[in-house]
Amino acid sequence: MNRPHRHRWQPLLLAGLFAAPLGIQLACRASEPGEQLRRSVPAAAVVCLEILQPQALLDPLLSEDFAARVEALPLWPELVENPKFQELRAGIGMFQVSLATDWRTALRELTGGGALFAAAPGDRTVLLTDSLNPDLLKRVHELAVNIARGEAEKRGEPDVVRSDEQDGLARWTFNGVESHVVSGSRLVAANDSEVLEHVLAAARGPKSETLAGDAGYAAARTALGDPAAMLFLNLRVLRHAPGFLEGLEESGGNPLAALLIGGLPDSLKSADWLAAGLYVAKGRLSAQVKVGPGENPVAPPLPLGDMDTLLPDPRLPGEIAALRLNRDLHSFYSAKDDLFPARTSGLIFFENMMGIFFSGRNLTDEIMAAPQPEVSFVVARQDFADDAPAPEPQLPGFALVLRLRDPEAFRPVLEEAWQKALGLINFTRGQKAEPGLILDRPRHGGIAITTSHFSTVGLTEAEQGNIRFNFQPTLAMPGEFAILSSSESVARRLVDSLTGHGGTKPISAAGSHTRLTLHGGAIRDLLRLNFDAMVRNNMIEEGHTREEAEMAINLLLAVAGQVNRAEFGLGGGKQPPSASLTLDFAGAGE
Repeated sequence: MNRPHRHRWQPLLLAGLFAAPLGIQLACRASEPGEQLRRSVPAAAVVCLEILQPQALLDPLLSEDFAARVEALPLWPELVENPKFQELRAGIGMFQVSLATDWRTALRELTGGGALFAAAPGDRTVLLTDSLNPDLLKRVHELAVNIARGEAEKRGEPDVVRSDEQDGLARWTFNGVESHVVSGSRLVAANDSEVLEHVLAAARGPKSETLAGDAGYAAARTALGDPAAMLFLNLRVLRHAPGFLEGLEESGGNPLAALLIGGLPDSLKSADWLAAGLYVAKGRLSAQVKVGPGENPVAPPLPLGDMDTLLPDPRLPGEIAALRLNRDLHSFYSAKDDLFPARTSGLIFFENMMGIFFSGRNLTDEIMAAPQPEVSFVVARQDFADDAPAPEPQLPGFALVLRLRDPEAFRPVLEEAWQKALGLINFTRGQKAEPGLILDRPRHGGIAITTSHFSTVGLTEAEQGNIRFNFQPTLAMPGEFAILSSSESVARRLVDSLTGHGGTKPISAAGSHTRLTLHGGAIRDLLRLNFDAMVRNNMIEEGHTREEAEMAINLLLAVAGQVNRAEFGLGGGKQPPSASLTLDFAGAGE
């Protein structure tokens, strides 16, 4: 059932997205979608954003379901009462009356042929769009001219809005700087008149000198398939931009960053292009990133195991986030001197600590060689006893999961190191006159685990809610796995999962060496659980009133509630780097 006037806020939101430049709306229908737009952009462009399927992007935003979701946000009632919002609503109403059409139809027709934004060195930018209704575009531009003239007269600058006709084509400016033309169903706008003339000349020149004839752009389009929108970076040009290579060098000097995304900065130093595609399906928004190799590719320093291996994917109740990695820690650490000749303070601290925990053992060939390449880091909800106060705030537990090459030989080594670490924690806390951890060795599922906790003896109920009771450092080693967790309950659930009691689903690592998963519902539940504590913290740290703090936290809850699952992945290895992002929205159909 259509209710065209129910959600009156939608034209206001979409006006900001698509009509902010008002007189800089772009349009024209090409015989081949997007081809004529690309023919107008010189090949020297360094950044290009192209909207290939406008309707695929617009339809979800124009839907009744999206409108209902926004109107259900806690901030909505206050936004409706905002004078600026009401002023914008009145402007949209005037727009509809003046053009004798509803805003949904106008939006679809004005943007339906696609759009392209490009930037080139020297702060040169251009925006083009193709319209499905040339007459509507003309009327919108006439309305924009009248509005711009009225505003200029109010400022006492009536001459800034003017036009100049050349070759039968009127060049318009609304502020004396930007320049645009409307021709048929196309509008082309540039940040100055010189740039506009370059664009108009490119459209009349040879295809080979435009984006439409650029081999890198064509390769990127092929690699991405059929996206609804595409972002293209010309790295051949961008590499000469001030600070670009320096930024890549800095990112490559961090050992932890290199372990997580190693190879990407070095690949960008030699790659021809980087492109991202956005894809829309019912209830799902996804993106793919591809890198085009250059003539002299730089080998990425990313140590990977067998890319065809199966990674354990434990189905952990209460999971909030999970990071799965395929990393050969031994080969990575063996090459540290070549990768990081300037030793960082973080690397020095890591080696000092590891030297204490694994004293007398070779850190490279014994310790770093012990885990197999499959590494997981899990964040999950904790369980607290019903007969004791829960800490406030209730923090999630986290755990590092390793698969061991020789479990029998390495278990006692890791057990000794773990107990040394807990001893060091207790020694440090004792120096500060703070309570220490008490070690315990219970069994779970037939497996002995080493856990620890803070004593509650002699404490008041309020004292038992101290934040330190979120932590019960636990080591469990079921089968070929080692679990190092901040939480006993999370460690127990991982034991169940990895031993088959909780269910596991192996996932192929082929083509992907990094996978990060976030669960929106679990994040929302954790925020709700800690709502009062977060409001108080917001009031203290940000100086907000309670009403302002509650509004901020409610906004976080609303955002988290819109996404069921988000998954980010990195691939590559011997192939050029690639990335993917998928968002599954709550309540959307399959």
